Amino acid sequence: MIIQALYERYEQLVRNPKSKISPMYSSMGKISFVLVISATGELLNIVDMREVDGKRRKASAINIPEQGSRSSGIKPFFLSDKPEYLLGYHTISDVANASATDAKKVVDARRKYEACVELHHNILQNLEDSGAKAILAFFSHWNIETVREHPKLQNFIADLDKGLDCNMVFRLDEDADGYLHEREAIKTCWIRYMESEKASSELIGQCLITGKEGEPIAQTHEIKIKGVRGAQSSGAALVSFNVDSFLSYGKKQSFNAPVSKTAAFGYTTALNHMLESDTNTITGIGDMTVVFWAGASPFGEDMERIVVNAFTQNRTIALENKATDQIMDVIKRVQQGKKLTENMLSIKETPFYILGLSPNMARISVRMFWQGHFGQMLENINAHSTDMDIVGLKDYRAETPSIYRIMEETRRVSSEGKKVGEGPPPGLGGAVLRAIVQGNAYPHALYMSIVNRIRVDGIVNQLRVAIIKAYWSRYARLNNNLQLEGALSVSINEESQDVGYRLGRVFAVLEKVQIESVGDNKLNATIKDKYFASAATRPLAVFTFLFKNLTNHHMKKMRSNGNGGLAVTYDILYQTILKGIYPIPTTLNQQEQGLFILGYYHQKQQLFTSKKQLAEPISIQEKDHQQLSNSEEA
Repeated sequence: MIIQALYERYEQLVRNPKSKISPMYSSMGKISFVLVISATGELLNIVDMREVDGKRRKASAINIPEQGSRSSGIKPFFLSDKPEYLLGYHTISDVANASATDAKKVVDARRKYEACVELHHNILQNLEDSGAKAILAFFSHWNIETVREHPKLQNFIADLDKGLDCNMVFRLDEDADGYLHEREAIKTCWIRYMESEKASSELIGQCLITGKEGEPIAQTHEIKIKGVRGAQSSGAALVSFNVDSFLSYGKKQSFNAPVSKTAAFGYTTALNHMLESDTNTITGIGDMTVVFWAGASPFGEDMERIVVNAFTQNRTIALENKATDQIMDVIKRVQQGKKLTENMLSIKETPFYILGLSPNMARISVRMFWQGHFGQMLENINAHSTDMDIVGLKDYRAETPSIYRIMEETRRVSSEGKKVGEGPPPGLGGAVLRAIVQGNAYPHALYMSIVNRIRVDGIVNQLRVAIIKAYWSRYARLNNNLQLEGALSVSINEESQDVGYRLGRVFAVLEKVQIESVGDNKLNATIKDKYFASAATRPLAVFTFLFKNLTNHHMKKMRSNGNGGLAVTYDILYQTILKGIYPIPTTLNQQEQGLFILGYYHQKQQLFTSKKQLAEPISIQEKDHQQLSNSEEA
């Protein structure tokens, strides 16, 4: 299903001239240098193709002749390769006095060059084209013995010795633009060569992806997948059969799952094309690289941009205005539950795909795959936004928090307000993404990570509480728990009878009484810093202690400071909240602990926003808010 969807994406991109997708027998490659040669094969110049990216240079991406895998051994590529293949280049400056190890490097470079010469001679020897004749002439008189002394290479020796991203292509000096491999005669010759290789396949059969019969079956899927964060830079395989236990009925490698060479080229090319694009790819969700794409639609590109923008952090991809107006109208109607017009249905029902990939040495693991339609995606993103919605959150951030920000809340916060220590488990981000796009329950590990983090550092900020609310809101909805769902409101729910929620509200009032009794600026710590974690787990012991030893004392201080009326107000408030929940429970379960935190946050928000005096000291809520801001800026 995944391979089939990717191959359909390739066919979709081929029909779109703007996509610049690699045609059959081509692939996207990263090129650093162009070797400019004369018609007689003389190296005239070397052009640096690298683009400046901050303090470093990075190779340019262009279409080159198809390059398969090169995991080991010697395997030259046609008209685009590393300098050791095209030039016989090596990094040994003093060959005469080289060690045995260095001498072997020189020999290896010679063998690679000789294999490269043989490949080009086999393909181009009968071609009547000035470019083909020039490259064969170049190989016939290039002197690899003095390769490091060639004057045209001197400006690039340091870069070539590093050996990273130094791939090269050829250009004939009479061609102002373009490369040798782009000349029509050479392209035709290359296609003819590849077709003959394809026809010599060991197995002819029916392709699992296209359903076509009589197709040459790929023994290995030659084009490797590049761009998955953490995977090998040279590329990794999405499909491979390199262990005997994977094989059946004596079949070799990918003959066990027969995919035609055409389909293997198509799906790998489509995936590599999307991994190169900001519009289709996001990272930062654990160790996962996530690829998004829409099915055939005139609005497909903007659909992809909208979804990627919904999941990314501090990155907005521009949308095309004409398409955006129509898509945004659909989004608003979906959010409001309004009926869609007939024209809008085609947008809503456009197929949509999400593929999550993780590195696994020389292979790529599929962490998740979702296939649905754009309308489902909108509904699920909207449900996530609704579940996360809580008072104070959107005053702080204009949009629903990204998965990256959600994951960051599971990390430890230092005394300076910076996120420190190890990040969340690699699979947690993927589990959260699956919950969002599939509408499933949020992972329990996320909820417990947030609750445990609050117990340890005592920071009860908007985002952490939003995560807690989202977890239980979705749990209640999926399990049809109307009572629990009713308690999980965006702002304070004074009608809620949930014990954990009401005890959290009481704790917020008692903390406010303490603050008002002495003035916040005179406090080094409040009861929240000392008793919050234990109050959320063992409320009977903690509240009994607070009522007996602290709260009455704080009330007396408020009266003695001339705030007797305020003391009465707070006394009535917490007594009203407590009414009907005696006896206070000895312990709270996991659900009640989450609601305790939610109730505390809601009550703090209400107490904070109702206080209008300009001279009011900064509240604990603001401190938590500032600590969150500092940690994110860091």
